[in-house]
Amino acid sequence: MQVAKLFLEFERCFAENGGTLGLHHSKSPSRRVAVVDDSIDMRKLLVEYLSWYGLEVLSFGKVSDALDFLLSGENSVDLILCDLNFPEENGLSLIQALRSHRRNIPIVLMSAFADCATRCQLYEAGAVAYVNKTDGLAKILGTVQQSMNAPLTTEEKKLNPFQVRY
Repeated sequence: MQVAKLFLEFERCFAENGGTLGLHHSKSPSRRVAVVDDSIDMRKLLVEYLSWYGLEVLSFGKVSDALDFLLSGENSVDLILCDLNFPEENGLSLIQALRSHRRNIPIVLMSAFADCATRCQLYEAGAVAYVNKTDGLAKILGTVQQSMNAPLTTEEKKLNPFQVRY
């Protein structure tokens, strides 16, 4: 249901912009984003949408697959956009694993269901932002772009961990 709503938003944006998605469309990707989500439809939608805005997008259906790729040595991304809830894993475990290997890749967590305590826990673990999937594709894109350009510092997160910055 959530993916269908986002897909309709994607089609509407595409049609309103004459077959393009607008301002930041680029043929040559300059930044790499890893999308980690167990929903294949959500991954496809995010890959398509973020690619239109000039990002090279890698897609993973499991946290463990993303970790295998990211910890294999030479593979790097500029940002990770990860779902919070998976059947057997969660986005928090991805943050903890990367931080334990001293990987400081900006990580944005997304979900349709996260309370203030959960968001605070994500920030304490090292997430740079949280975005609610129900806020739509434009909000997800904006959060991704801002997080790549200006990740939250530890001091900023401590100021008000209950408020989403983006």
